[in-house]
Amino acid sequence: MMLTKYKHVNLISLLNFCFQGDERILVYEYASHGSLDRHLCNFGLKWTRHLKICIEVACALKYLHHPTIMKQRIIHRDIKSSNILLDENWTTKVSDFGLSKHGPANQPQTYIVSNAVGTLGYCDPLSVETGFLSKESDVYSFGVVLFEVLCGKLCCEYVNGELICVLVPKWKKCFDEKRLDDIIHPELKTQIDQGSLRTFSNIAYSCLNRDHKKRPTMSEIFDKLEVAFEQQRLGESYGEHAVINISRKREVPLFEDLQEDDYYALRKKRERKENETLWTYCGLARVIFVLLIFMFSALYKLSKRNTTIGNETSSNP
Repeated sequence: MMLTKYKHVNLISLLNFCFQGDERILVYEYASHGSLDRHLCNFGLKWTRHLKICIEVACALKYLHHPTIMKQRIIHRDIKSSNILLDENWTTKVSDFGLSKHGPANQPQTYIVSNAVGTLGYCDPLSVETGFLSKESDVYSFGVVLFEVLCGKLCCEYVNGELICVLVPKWKKCFDEKRLDDIIHPELKTQIDQGSLRTFSNIAYSCLNRDHKKRPTMSEIFDKLEVAFEQQRLGESYGEHAVINISRKREVPLFEDLQEDDYYALRKKRERKENETLWTYCGLARVIFVLLIFMFSALYKLSKRNTTIGNETSSNP
């Protein structure tokens, strides 16, 4: 029922349903690329694609937590990589709202007393202990997903169907001890720009703060992830030497000392340059169009003139 009221490009769409006798069928839009958990180790996808997926999830959760039209805030309660679907265009679709709860959106904080539900490894520890649910619970779960993307593996390890360990504490410890190199998947190390890595890992770690008041909002997470995306694009635009293996020290840092405002300024500068290039191409297209008109006009006049001369010649043998 909720999906019929909340519409967003990054939320899975409910197309139809069947409620007849004992039949209960829901028909959702088809996500041909499956769920994110199947692509955590798919390094055919560039780091920029992984960033884009994370940005779109953040955009969907920002919409649910801060709806502009609906008066109810939605708390998903089961954010995990297997509930993040990808369609044929790799557009992200957040799915599975079976555990979702709603509360008033006109308050800065929404607390709901609820039983601890969700998936092991992704659940907010504070919510499990106290029974109080808030939008920050989704933030914690999303932080786990961000670390999964960074490490290229799920947060829980199983052997023969039995849980062996939850990796989240290890990931947090490695971040605290500045040993991210120990947990980032080797295939990603050669792709990630250091500035993008720093921004991404910082926001992922802040999502896992035990104190829910110190966790960022989804709007803040969305903004930070966009910065990480822009840092990556800028790094790649400067060539392969800007995208380094983080296990060795960069001799000439390109973006290490830049602040976030600098990235926004660089992005605007690049956008202006792209617009100037577009207008240049448009100008050239207009010139070519005028030349073509002139050429066809000349050819038409020449053809008409030859026809006239031919007619005069045939009438005066």
